[in-house]
Amino acid sequence: YWDSVFYAEGVSDAKTISSKKGEFSAKHHYASVEMHLLRHFVNHKIDGFTHLLDIGSGAGHWIDFYRSLGVEKAAGIEVSENCVMHLNQKYADDENVTIYLGATRDVFEKESLPTFNLISGIGVLFHIVDDLELKDCLQKFYEHLEPGGYLIVGGNFGHWPMNINTQVKFGKIVNKRLRSRYWWKRNLKKLGFRNIRIQYNSAYAFINDRTPENSILVCQK
Repeated sequence: YWDSVFYAEGVSDAKTISSKKGEFSAKHHYASVEMHLLRHFVNHKIDGFTHLLDIGSGAGHWIDFYRSLGVEKAAGIEVSENCVMHLNQKYADDENVTIYLGATRDVFEKESLPTFNLISGIGVLFHIVDDLELKDCLQKFYEHLEPGGYLIVGGNFGHWPMNINTQVKFGKIVNKRLRSRYWWKRNLKKLGFRNIRIQYNSAYAFINDRTPENSILVCQK
């Protein structure tokens, strides 16, 4: 699906949003998320990231962003073969970046991943539409975080009490499942996560183009 619909004509930050998204619109979107992350880090005195696991790495934007903040070693998980080829070429001369191909849960089951002090999934975890599969992934995140490490999720986190399926293709293929903030907080607390905070991003409402909301959830092991 991703290679045929999103990345058939190449891989870029814009194409991680839509195959027809303009570069300026994509830059506005990514900049808004970066601003919210940086504000959260400063306001809550969060720093010291050194080992990153990036979920749904796409064109590598968030690997580059976190490395600019001091991350020394990064691993990325990506389900798109085209993206993995792009990332392997991009980081071919960088021994501190490792890219894994596959769905997140499958990679955790097949690979012997190390521990990290930052796991980040910006604008991707809502594509895991099966609740049990996502819970399994969150469990794996917790197990592979160092004590005191951070999990960062970019998504919707609505105020409604229920979860909502969107982007339904052909009446049966669900591409996105928006889960409420109550779902996230409840399930993260069950796993042992603490300091769960959500910072809402409204930048999408001030540009004449459709971009994801991507509010930010930050929590700590």
